Amino acid sequence: MRFLFLLFLVSTSVNAQSKAVAINLDVKLLSNDSLFQGGTLRVNGQYVVPDFYVPIDSAGRYTITFPKSGKYELWFSDTSVKRQSFYMNPVDVSIRKKKNKPITMQLQSRCYANGETAITDFQKAKAVFYVYGGIAPPMYYPNLNFEEKYSVSFHIFGCTFDLLEECALENNKVIAQLMDEKYGLEWRKELPYVIEGIQPAE
Repeated sequence: MRFLFLLFLVSTSVNAQSKAVAINLDVKLLSNDSLFQGGTLRVNGQYVVPDFYVPIDSAGRYTITFPKSGKYELWFSDTSVKRQSFYMNPVDVSIRKKKNKPITMQLQSRCYANGETAITDFQKAKAVFYVYGGIAPPMYYPNLNFEEKYSVSFHIFGCTFDLLEECALENNKVIAQLMDEKYGLEWRKELPYVIEGIQPAE
């Protein structure tokens, strides 16, 4: 009886191990505007297994082991609490016992606009002021008069945004400085929105 019990434990352990599936994970950065400091990949088992977490310390290739075959959802979060430098759209994957392709996880920089890009955009008449609105309005009408006159448009974030606030602030300050040099301070009186980092004209 004891022998049969041990045999049962061994067979159960072997079967449990055989259910695990190892897959190659490729991490790709879509932009290097921000320094990649690593983070955590959260794997949601979608009613198959509890969530588990995989540390990601640099861009490259990793091996991730799924407890069993099934449907999963992959999320990425930064290790830093104050600074969310990168983000990714959730990735849905179906893991099979055999014939799995490598999983590609694309990270996008949250600092795609900054002072350097502001200069280039301004020279191309494609500058953008980034505005944090708090609650997204049901509909947004661009301020055509301002945009046609100064070749500067507005991107208004609602309750969600994908650009670091400090990067948006840097972008706005540089554009404001360039506009001061080109138009003086009168343009500030025509601003249709309150933009963080830009003082209105007195």
